[in-house]
Amino acid sequence: MKTIIRTTCALALAASMSLGAQAFATSPPVYKSLSTTMHNAAGDATGSIRITEGLNGGLLIDIDMSGLEPGWRALHIHGTGDCSDHTDHFKKAGGHATTEEQEHGFMNVKGPHMGDLPNIWVAADGTVKAQFFTSQIKLADLQDADGASFMIHADADDYISTPAGNAGTRLACGVIGVVPAAK
Repeated sequence: MKTIIRTTCALALAASMSLGAQAFATSPPVYKSLSTTMHNAAGDATGSIRITEGLNGGLLIDIDMSGLEPGWRALHIHGTGDCSDHTDHFKKAGGHATTEEQEHGFMNVKGPHMGDLPNIWVAADGTVKAQFFTSQIKLADLQDADGASFMIHADADDYISTPAGNAGTRLACGVIGVVPAAK
């Protein structure tokens, strides 16, 4: 009986040490992340948005902002990484990140655009902290030659109207994903 217990303990210890060594030999996954500083129409920084790519694609989006009007606001990813024209409501950011086959809105039978995201709630003190995951866009989709941008609008997205869900004026913008040109 003592021999069986000693043998069982020795085997369990050997298996445990083998698994432990295997766990140390495998490194933890590396997550690719980008972040942007959001700017309002006056050009002032209003917070940040960070994106982290999931191991199987999709993006985890983490928002931390202040200085916004309270209420529901549309959040989209626009197809061009240019927020330089803040006095002209960020028109250089273009329309939503999309393919030719897609139309705007989660409720549209031909939608949504890759850049359509859920509305965000801005608290009474003008702050928003939100985190959500979207599987309809990948980090590589944002890292083309002209990048992309996050956009916050004055109104909530109705999730169906083309081209932008009746989301209203563009209030805040932040460039993401621009890949520098080769020299």
